[in-house]
Amino acid sequence: MTGWVFGKLIGQQNYNTSTLKDWDGEIHFINANSVNIRSEPDVDIGRVKFQLNKNEVVEILAKTTSKYSVANYETDYWYYIKAEERTGWVFGGLIKT
Repeated sequence: MTGWVFGKLIGQQNYNTSTLKDWDGEIHFINANSVNIRSEPDVDIGRVKFQLNKNEVVEILAKTTSKYSVANYETDYWYYIKAEERTGWVFGGLIKT
């Protein structure tokens, strides 16, 4: 599909990620209730796609190459995850091994 879109509707990607071939798909668990899974690894531009709850299993597909600070959490990576056939970004402080 190709087409035109107004530039202000497109967020700026200001992060680098590992590629899927560099990441081996580790399994982790969500560490809190009502965790937002986002479209981008950023709380400002990443819209909430869906939520997961404590102890739900997620597969890690990729991660940012730099750590970020989010709210009251220590700095951590953002992880691109797969859960129940859905994908999105979750902050590392909200998942556990």
